[in-house]
Amino acid sequence: NYFVEMLFSFLTIPLGAARRLTMDNSSSKGINNLYNSISSLGDGKYLKSEETKAMLLSPKLAANYLRVTDLLPIYDKSIGQGSFLKEQATFIVSDDLELTVSPSLSTISKFNTLGVPVGDIEVVEVSIGEQEALLILKAALSSTSTLTDCLSTFRKAKLWT
Repeated sequence: NYFVEMLFSFLTIPLGAARRLTMDNSSSKGINNLYNSISSLGDGKYLKSEETKAMLLSPKLAANYLRVTDLLPIYDKSIGQGSFLKEQATFIVSDDLELTVSPSLSTISKFNTLGVPVGDIEVVEVSIGEQEALLILKAALSSTSTLTDCLSTFRKAKLWT
């Protein structure tokens, strides 16, 4: 459930923090331009304070939002449990980050809809650290094939377990 908690946590990250964490200069020109504009307004003339600038460019979230993204440096401190899931379960995460609880008929139906023979499905375990979490976040913001984009990078880095 750690991976699913991490994916859910991406929805709690302010855009300014996501931009700063991924240093994304390509996928979202509007957010990138806004971020850079705020950076250049740091002379004290237009923004209320340096704290305002920091809040916009490097926002922090309260610890009660999340434990999992201890991997991502945007939370004040860690708490002991996941924040989103009530109990342990097994999930299937599709390439476009659609989640289904497994095993279920909806899982098999999803594979059939995609034209994927059940025999072609491969279970992969990957070690997720800060670098991998950032790659997944960046791909999630700009791609409809998030896992393929990231897993090919992980494979090259030999992060398979």
